[in-house]
Amino acid sequence: MTTRTLAAAMAAALLLAGCAQPINWTRPNGVTEAQFHKDRLECAMVGKQLVGDSFVMGPPLMIAIAQAAHDNNVKAAFIECMLSKDYVQQTAR
Repeated sequence: MTTRTLAAAMAAALLLAGCAQPINWTRPNGVTEAQFHKDRLECAMVGKQLVGDSFVMGPPLMIAIAQAAHDNNVKAAFIECMLSKDYVQQTAR
């Protein structure tokens, strides 16, 4: 593994991570702040359980790309869970 390859992989990972926008959620009527935090934690756990762990071997760039794809799948499962609980997604600008 060369230093140049490692630097390229780290740069790619940082660029992919930097593209993510924070998500704000609007709570349904009657949902308390405590219930929101409980639902959010539950959906985070569901997302990780549905997608599972990731194990990739290969060049650093391939590992970075696989990790980014895995993280996107976990995020998508989390979002679907929150939407199923009637929360409304609002992307910050």
